[in-house]
Amino acid sequence: MNTIKRIYEGEQISPALEYPKNPIYLNTKKEFTAKIKELNSILDQHGIQLLDEILSLRVELDNAMEFENFLSGFKIGATIMMEVLQKD
Repeated sequence: MNTIKRIYEGEQISPALEYPKNPIYLNTKKEFTAKIKELNSILDQHGIQLLDEILSLRVELDNAMEFENFLSGFKIGATIMMEVLQKD
């Protein structure tokens, strides 16, 4: 599974990182940025630090879940390829 992990992490293949350009992503990103700015304006320094730590933990959780989803999808794809290549 190390090869799959290297592919996922961009070590095996170095694709240019592109963010989605669809309206849902762009609007959500814009709203997220505005809400973070608003929250930062009302928090004290400790609150801002705590928020940063919480957001970092959330990113770690999301990354772990994305890797598991990538791995699962890769396994499903490999299973499909094996089925297609089997002789009937």
